[in-house]
Amino acid sequence: MDPVSLYGMKVSGHQARARSYLIKADIPFHERAFDGGHYAKNVFPKAGGLRTMPTLEFSDGEVIRDSSAIIDHFEERSGYAFSP
Repeated sequence: MDPVSLYGMKVSGHQARARSYLIKADIPFHERAFDGGHYAKNVFPKAGGLRTMPTLEFSDGEVIRDSSAIIDHFEERSGYAFSP
């Protein structure tokens, strides 16, 4: 799997939740600030024009926003490996 990009603020509890999940699930990712030109031009429009953080971008350009949606996406694909 290509690394995904996790956009948000490192001090956010929601960001920490998504980051912790990606680490636990051994999903390669890069943590990025959302103030760059790439985010504004490519990610923000696909996120519905909302600055919901965290936002995850896949290498194919797919975007998921909100820590719960990010975790649900990967849990569904993995057969709910970390869900109780």
